[in-house]
Amino acid sequence: MKSFPIGSLESRAAARALLEQADRWKPKLSEYDTDALTMYRHCDLLRGLPVSPGILEIEGTALYRRGQELAAKRDSDAFPDGVDAQEDATGTLEAIINSALGRAGLPRLGYPKTARKEAVFCAAHQLLLLIFRQSWERQLPSLPFPIKTEINGNDVRLYLRQAEGVWQEERDLGSRRKIFGPIEKLLQLLQENVLATPSSQS
Repeated sequence: MKSFPIGSLESRAAARALLEQADRWKPKLSEYDTDALTMYRHCDLLRGLPVSPGILEIEGTALYRRGQELAAKRDSDAFPDGVDAQEDATGTLEAIINSALGRAGLPRLGYPKTARKEAVFCAAHQLLLLIFRQSWERQLPSLPFPIKTEINGNDVRLYLRQAEGVWQEERDLGSRRKIFGPIEKLLQLLQENVLATPSSQS
């Protein structure tokens, strides 16, 4: 199963998708077309995952085909000027995420510098999953969204919907990385930072 390592094509695709959601350089689409494009680009998350409904069911919908048509017309394979390097992509993603958090009245990302890249890309993956789920639920209300996540401090869980309609926890590292990004690395870095911080108590 594919993972989304920092600087990979998948992570760059995540950056492009977030930038496009921010309407930085693309013309606005209708809600339906925006959702169709989102579904087409993000349904690859389902590929290889034991979920129901799965990728084949979505690829057969008119929504997916519309997204495929739109993607073929849009020049989204290149970063805009200034977002071609990994460091620039990280900084741009961080700015977009913090802007969204600020508009929602939530605190900005606050992580030690040593964990910055992992924190930004983990947040990006969660935003992309949210965008994917919202598009799915607007346009395909008769099909349940097959991915569920639970994050409670260092307890990060991934659940996949099975054909019988039950949720099964997925522990496979490749699947978790596909949905959460470099979450295990982030948790490790945060733990190392806590252990390295001198105690304020005497």
